[in-house]
Amino acid sequence: MVWGGGKKWLTMGFKVKKWKVAPIGVYGNGRVELVYQANKSIFPWWELPKETKNKLYQIFKNPKLKPWHTIPLETQEDLDNINKALRIIAEDSKSFDLVWHTKTI
Repeated sequence: MVWGGGKKWLTMGFKVKKWKVAPIGVYGNGRVELVYQANKSIFPWWELPKETKNKLYQIFKNPKLKPWHTIPLETQEDLDNINKALRIIAEDSKSFDLVWHTKTI
């Protein structure tokens, strides 16, 4: 886990040790965010493997395939889905590598 502090909210991120990124973050206001890829304007940027993204899109019904979105945390089902996502990310990190994008000249 990675902890951070901002002006308004403390945050906690679930970092994948092998990938060295935290694709799931929990904010102090209760918001949970899933990041499928980093900011494309900052090089190098990463994205989750296609296989992982597809599994997560199915769980969270992300039809527009946004690079990151807020996950609801209101019911037990929401919490179960976040748990599934953490398990998928943990398992897939054993088999797949992140996709890194570098700026080309």
